[in-house]
Amino acid sequence: MKPVVRYFEDTDTLSVDLASRPAAEAEEVAEDVIVDFDSDGNVVGFTIEHASRLLGPALNPKRTAQARR
Repeated sequence: MKPVVRYFEDTDTLSVDLASRPAAEAEEVAEDVIVDFDSDGNVVGFTIEHASRLLGPALNPKRTAQARR
């Protein structure tokens, strides 16, 4: 499966699904970074809360294009 990346502007949350398997548990591994694990302990995705604070212009394609100029 290709990673599925979604950004939710209303909650400033970035979600990345790495596998189609459901998460069985989640663990906050760093401030605002939550990793999802399947029932075998494999990483199946992660979430970054307050994503714009960590990723800034990378979340806005127009800003990213301007930064590259």
